[in-house]
Parts: sequence; C-alpha cells; structure tokens
Amino acid sequence: MKSDKNMVFRILEYDTSIVLRHSSGESQLSFPKSVVLYLNHSKNTPDYKSCTLHFQDGYSHLYQVPVMKVQKYSLHEIEEKHLNLLIPFLPIRFARRIKNNKEAGRKRLKEDLTEFLSECIMILNREKENGALTECAWNDIMEFLYKACGHLLEE
Repeated sequence: MKSDKNMVFRILEYDTSIVLRHSSGESQLSFPKSVVLYLNHSKNTPDYKSCTLHFQDGYSHLYQVPVMKVQKYSLHEIEEKHLNLLIPFLPIRFARRIKNNKEAGRKRLKEDLTEFLSECIMILNREKENGALTECAWNDIMEFLYKACGHLLEE
C-alpha cells in the first residue's frame, strides 16, 4: 500500500533465490518476470522499481522490476486478461470517496459502489462459467471481496 525503498532489494533477493534453487548448473541464469503490485498508487508512483548492480569485473546492470498499478486496470481489462485475483482490491478506488463522504453524496456513492460490485460479481460469474475460475477460486475471491468491502466500510 505504501512505497518502500527496500522493495527492489527484497525482490532481487527473492528472484536470486528462485534462480539458484531452479538452476540446472548451467553458466547462465534466467530470472523470473517479477512485478511489484501496488494496490493503490499516486501520481508519484514510479513505473519501475530499480537499482544498479555493480559487478567485480567493472560491468554494471540496471535491475528493473515493473510496477503493476492495480487501480489503473479497468474491469474490462481485468476480465480480458483473466486478472481475477485483483478484483478484491478494486474497491480501494472508493476509499477516498468513502472517507470524504458527506450526507448529500451518500446516496450516489452507495449507487456507484453497488453498481461496481455488481459488475465485479458478473465478471467472476462469467469467468467461472468459462472455466477460467474453479469453484474454489471463485469462492475464495468472493470471500476476499466481501472482506475487503467490510474493511473499507467499517468506519
């Protein structure tokens, strides 16, 4: 949820661990295609987390990990790319409106959130019908969506 200056180092450590664990003893290593997942972001959130690696032979390499900004994805993109696991995090986009909610805008906020959640559920139902989601995965995502909304609305 918040920027962390050490995140790129932790990802480098995870990636290195994965590479070494699955290496076949060749003189070449292929790193996984990791991303940083930002559930919420601001205009200052970078597109990449990066650091420069300096090697003993004098060569340097810019290690970059793409930043995936969840709230930038539309419901259409999420369905199209089968990014169903992101759905429970999407109601975060209503957090500011909920926090700043005034009595006059409460009805509109409720309508917008209800419509949004209905669309999310329709997507999940279609994904289950199309076989992109198992019954178990569908149940888990629905439970996480319910919990996320409960957390968002508890105040």
